Amino acid sequence: MAMMSAPPPCPTPGCSAPRVVRNGSTRGRPRYRCRACGAWFGATTGTPRYRLRTPPAEICRTLLAVMRLGSVRAAEDVTGHKQETIGRW
Repeated sequence: MAMMSAPPPCPTPGCSAPRVVRNGSTRGRPRYRCRACGAWFGATTGTPRYRLRTPPAEICRTLLAVMRLGSVRAAEDVTGHKQETIGRW
């Protein structure tokens, strides 16, 4: 039996109600709804991963390449991601 994680808190400023329920999915990612204020949101709303399309594992590999190679330009050559993209991560 898989363990279910608790839903994220409501990201709406001023709403601290714990009445968040899972309500459907979009592109395979779960969507949540706050029953107190009616806000819809995803699990990454309000986090650094919000609106990122690159998988987290690829971001980790690229940032590790930056640390190992010592420069963003060298990591760009190895991974194929642009310097601007790596800088935003």
